Amino acid sequence: MYTRFLIYLILDLTINLVGFTINPLLPIFADSDGNLPTWLRWFQTYDSTLDGQEPRFIASTSWLRTDGVAKNFICTYILRVMWLYRNNAYGFAYSVLGCIPIITISAEGTNPSDRAPAIEGSYFTVFEDADATRYFQYKLVKDRGNGKCYEASIGWKPSGQFVVRWTPFRKFNG
Repeated sequence: MYTRFLIYLILDLTINLVGFTINPLLPIFADSDGNLPTWLRWFQTYDSTLDGQEPRFIASTSWLRTDGVAKNFICTYILRVMWLYRNNAYGFAYSVLGCIPIITISAEGTNPSDRAPAIEGSYFTVFEDADATRYFQYKLVKDRGNGKCYEASIGWKPSGQFVVRWTPFRKFNG
């Protein structure tokens, strides 16, 4: 389980470096609906187009929108590049490195929330897929004062997506 994680981590870092390099070019290949062609889907989220309809993203990019819609084609391009950087190589982490979790084997700790309002805690869970291959996730949310917290998620999300994320900038209402 941990050896697979380390190998996947190297693959994830490699594809993320590629993504950070080519993200400004990818919107050129998107169709009018904001989808990349099949051969570039590793760089698109599995559950959204490049037009990213996540409410927090829309709110934080309101200066590029009028009534929730990009103001012009330049704003559309900028929003798509921002979405790609926000979710860099997301499709690769989900479709190539991901799993389909079936059974939770063990869970320890307080399951923290990485959404506002954040809930402080740490959580380690182990689960299996249908082939009895084991996966894990470690989550941590720790108040750091001034309305911010540290947030980490390492392993595989409950959705099955491979994740290695750490940020000291998450808002915290503890």
